[in-house]
Amino acid sequence: MPSNIRLQAVSAATWFIGLVASLLLILCAAPAAGLRVSFDPIPTTKALSLLGVFALLAWKARSIMPRVALVASSFVVIWGGALAGGALCMIAAMFRFPLIDPWLAAADTWLGINTVDVVRLVVAIPFAPKLLYSIYFLSVVLLFGTAFALACLGRAERLWEFCAAYGFCLLVATLCSLPLPATGAFEYLRLDGVYGSRLPPGSGVYWLEALHAVRSSSSIVINPLGLHGLVAFPSFHTGMALMTAAAWRDDRFLRWPMFVWNGLVLVSTMPIGGHYIVDVMAGALAWFVIFRYGARWTGAMLSLRSRLTKVPAAAPSPEAAHVRSVG
Repeated sequence: MPSNIRLQAVSAATWFIGLVASLLLILCAAPAAGLRVSFDPIPTTKALSLLGVFALLAWKARSIMPRVALVASSFVVIWGGALAGGALCMIAAMFRFPLIDPWLAAADTWLGINTVDVVRLVVAIPFAPKLLYSIYFLSVVLLFGTAFALACLGRAERLWEFCAAYGFCLLVATLCSLPLPATGAFEYLRLDGVYGSRLPPGSGVYWLEALHAVRSSSSIVINPLGLHGLVAFPSFHTGMALMTAAAWRDDRFLRWPMFVWNGLVLVSTMPIGGHYIVDVMAGALAWFVIFRYGARWTGAMLSLRSRLTKVPAAAPSPEAAHVRSVG
C-alpha cells in the first residue's frame, strides 16, 4: 500500500495535469467555435521559464535538499495551476453560454437566505466592510504562504493534501465556468447601487468588467502575468479558505487563528466577492469531496494501475515439466 505522502503527492499531480489538459482541450476547441486565442509571447516566455526553473530545482534538490524540493515543486503546482486555471476560465467565458444567475438567485430564495441578507448585516457593522475586503484579497497571499510554510517545515503529507485540494477545487471551478457562467449577485440583484457606497470600491463587481469584455470578444491575447479570475459558480475562494484552514488543523498554535481568519474569508465571499449563497455551498462541497475522498481515489487508481501492469508468471514449457516429472 502506498504511503499517505505518496497518495497525496500523486493526487496533487493528477489534478494539476487535469488543469493543463483541460486548457489544451479548450484551446483546441476554440477555433471550431470561431474563437481566436493567442498568448502574449514575452509574458508567456517569462512565466514558462520561471516554472521551468522551479521544476528543475525540484528535480535536482529532491535527494540532497528535500525541503527545497518541496518548496519548488509546490510552487509549480500552485502557481502553474493558477496560470492554467486563469487562462481556462477566460477562454471559457468567450463561448458565451447563457448566464445562470436566475437559477442561482432562485436557489438562494429556496434556501431562505441570500446575499442581500449577508451584505445588509456586514454594512451595519462600521469596521466590517474594510476588514472583510482586506481579508478577502489577502487570502491569496495566505494560500501561497501556507504552501511555502508547510514545505519549509517538512510537512509533506499536509502540503500535498493542500495542493491536491487546490488543484481539484480550481479544476472544478474553471470547468463549471464554461457551461455555467454567472455575473454574480451584485449585478443580477443590482446590489451595487444600493450598498456600493457603503462598501470598499469594487466590492462584488471588481471582476465584472473583465468578464463582460471577454464574453463580448471573439479574439483574445492572453497575458499569463495578468490573468483574471472570472468564476462565480462555484466559489473558489470558499475552497481556498477551507483548504487553508484544514492545512493547519493539527498545529496547536495556528489552528484557531486560521479557523477564525478563514471563517471571515467565507463571510467575505458575498459582500466582497459578489457570490450567491449557493456558490459558497458548491465551493464547500468541492473541497469536502477532495478532502474526504481524494487519497482514496488515488489509492484505487494506483491499485488498478498495478494490477493492469502486473506481468503474469510465465507457464512452464512442456519440456521443463517433463524433466521435473522424470526427476
